[in-house]
Amino acid sequence: MTEVIDTFKVMTATQVPRGLEKDHYDTEQELEIPQYIPWQIIAPHAAQARKNHSQSLKELNSRGGLSPQELLAVLNDTPYRVTRGRDYRVIMLELSNLLKGE
Repeated sequence: MTEVIDTFKVMTATQVPRGLEKDHYDTEQELEIPQYIPWQIIAPHAAQARKNHSQSLKELNSRGGLSPQELLAVLNDTPYRVTRGRDYRVIMLELSNLLKGE
């Protein structure tokens, strides 16, 4: 029987590995970044996720998902280095708008 996955995990600032982000909880709350996104939003970007992380979406999800920066890069079909080092508030705003369909 094939396992059906209907959501993908989004790491919060408290879950993100040390060094990627820190102390951004207020920004996440303010912009309402979900802890999960529908699988159908990320599924079309599976190839980019594999390029960026050398893992399948299922593997990434089982390991805790992606940080907001990583998720934004995957959803925009760009390398992770495009979002690395950018202002966290700008990334969160872009991700929030993207998830809302704006």
